[in-house]
Amino acid sequence: MDLVFSLGGILSKLESLDKLSDTEIVRLALEKDEYFEYLVYRHYGFLKALVFSLSSSKDEAEELFQEALWKLYNSLGTYKSEYSFKTWLRRLVLTTFISMKRKDRKTLSVEDLSDKGIGLSSEGPSEEDLDLESALKEALSKLPKDTRAIIYLRFKEGLSHEEIAEELKMSVEAVRKRLSRALKFLREVMSDEKR
Repeated sequence: MDLVFSLGGILSKLESLDKLSDTEIVRLALEKDEYFEYLVYRHYGFLKALVFSLSSSKDEAEELFQEALWKLYNSLGTYKSEYSFKTWLRRLVLTTFISMKRKDRKTLSVEDLSDKGIGLSSEGPSEEDLDLESALKEALSKLPKDTRAIIYLRFKEGLSHEEIAEELKMSVEAVRKRLSRALKFLREVMSDEKR
C-alpha cells in the first residue's frame, strides 16, 4: 500500500507548505489537486496505521485505503476548520470502513491491540504471545463491524464512551452495552484459548 507521490509541481514549495496548518492546506487542495496530494502525503502514516488497524488483511487494507482516499477527495469541501483535521480524517475513515462492511456484510478484525491487551516481551514476541495474539485477532473478526470500531476507538485511540458515541453517532448507552458484551465475549474466548 505504498503510494507514489507526484509532488513535482510543488516540490520547491515543500518547506513552506510544511509550515502551513492543515486548514490552509485544505483550502489550497480545494483549488489544485497537487495540494491534495501533499495533504495525503502529510497524513500518509496516520492513514496507513488507521487502515491497517481496522483491516484483517492487506487486500482489505488497500481497498479501505483507496475508498477512504476517494471519499476524502470528494468530501474535502465539507471539512470545518474548527475541528482537528486528524479527528475529521479519522471519522471519515471509520465511516468509510463501516459503510464498506455494510455493503459486503463481511467482518474485519481490529489489529494490534497488544499495547492494551497482550504484552510482548522486549526480546520479541514469544510463541505463546503470537498464539494469543492470533487468537485475539480471530475472536475480534467474529464481532460485528460497529463493535470493532468501538473497540478500536476505546483501546487504540483512547477515547471515552462519550467521545465514541459522538464519533459513531450512537448513544452513550449503546456504546457501553456493545463494549461490555464484546469484552465479555473476548474474555470467554481468550480464557478458552489459554486452557
